[in-house]
Amino acid sequence: KHEHSRHRFSPGGRISFETDSRRQIQGEVSLGGRVARDGGTGLETGLGLDWTASDRLSLQAEVGVGWGMGQRAWAANEPLFLRSDGLFMAAEADVPEQISPDALVPVAGGAAGALDGLAPYEGDLLVPDATAYYVPLFAARDTRRAEVSTRGQVIFGPGLSLQVFGQLFAARGRYRDVRLLAGADDFRPFDAYPKRRDFAVASFIANAVLRWEYRPGSTLFVVWSQGRDDETFEEAVVGPGLGSSPYAAGTGRQFADAFDVYPRNVVLVKLNYLLMR
Repeated sequence: KHEHSRHRFSPGGRISFETDSRRQIQGEVSLGGRVARDGGTGLETGLGLDWTASDRLSLQAEVGVGWGMGQRAWAANEPLFLRSDGLFMAAEADVPEQISPDALVPVAGGAAGALDGLAPYEGDLLVPDATAYYVPLFAARDTRRAEVSTRGQVIFGPGLSLQVFGQLFAARGRYRDVRLLAGADDFRPFDAYPKRRDFAVASFIANAVLRWEYRPGSTLFVVWSQGRDDETFEEAVVGPGLGSSPYAAGTGRQFADAFDVYPRNVVLVKLNYLLMR
């Protein structure tokens, strides 16, 4: 049975509450949600805090968390090979003419029926006695996201200031209910898909900018930045010995893993000098 999607209205909304902006300490809480046309849902919430300690010192902090459930998204372009002994797929996706016979894994069940009416792939194949197809696969994607960011500014005196920023980010996702896109809005069930394509990403970025206007119109900038990235994009055939999914990692674990990555540090110095006034 082939399923054809229908365009539907996508409702969504967001509410927020803020404290008195005239106060030295201000806060904001927000909550938003949406329902996608394909039936997927999303929810996000945030918390912000601003502290204006004085004319010389201000600090801000924000925390955001988001969830996505069942949102249809592209998962992969996969080569499929139909032979007399069944349907096969490459352990690692590539264009069909780059796939060798020893790289194939079987696709169980009656999944070949999802290829009905599709045009075969034209190319010189390494796999003998096979009809190849190159198809896009979509799936219901579940995601989790969290981020923490801080920024601040210190004014030491006339012409001398320091700005700092830091952000810690983590996201992870999994794909389920895989569908084969056979045509415009024609998503065909492909439950026999033998792979797991989950992912997890985490990052930390920080920077600081020291600005000194040592004479009117002439300025010295000293900039430091650091970046750390930890990424896992999985393409694994389901079977004995397959470890846990990256999606199973908790947010706290992802944050810790980001700090285990060797950092990239950059220091820049810029000098502006005004020759004539």
